[in-house]
Amino acid sequence: MSDENKKLNDYLKQVKKVNREIEATTDSREIAKENPAFLTQSVSEDEIQKERQGFFDRREMSKEKSKQELEKARTIFRTQLNLLKHRADAAERESANFWNAKSAEVAETIKTYVQSSMRAIENNRMQAKNEAFMDAYKYSKESLDKVCNSDLPEQFKEDLIQKIHDELESTIQRLSDESMAEGYKLK
Repeated sequence: MSDENKKLNDYLKQVKKVNREIEATTDSREIAKENPAFLTQSVSEDEIQKERQGFFDRREMSKEKSKQELEKARTIFRTQLNLLKHRADAAERESANFWNAKSAEVAETIKTYVQSSMRAIENNRMQAKNEAFMDAYKYSKESLDKVCNSDLPEQFKEDLIQKIHDELESTIQRLSDESMAEGYKLK
């Protein structure tokens, strides 16, 4: 407490004490007899009123200051809370973006793996198909050579050559029409 506040506080205590004494006794003459200094210490009603008003004004200023400090603290708290919310939202968006990118990366890896596997399967299938064509031509050529070099009559030779030719055409058509789905029973 400052000296001024202490003096004011002492003065108000003294005024309060005097007021209690006045209320306790109605005869001011008795007070004067018991406390002769009371008469020399005259305090006007205006002074008392001013002191009371000053006390109430300081009290109101203190309340207002406390309200302002509380509002300031609330504003700081709200600002920090909003900042934390924005940081959390940013972290959430960053996390979502990270996992979206990671998912896209994994999907691309799987797609690449599946495509390379399908190409390998298709290459194996095409290789097997080409080998089947080669085997069909080879077998047909061997059969034609046997028929041509045989001692069969010409009519039989022509019929056998036609059958070998038809069989080769049928085999080539069947191999050409065969799809990957049929070959691997994917339908």
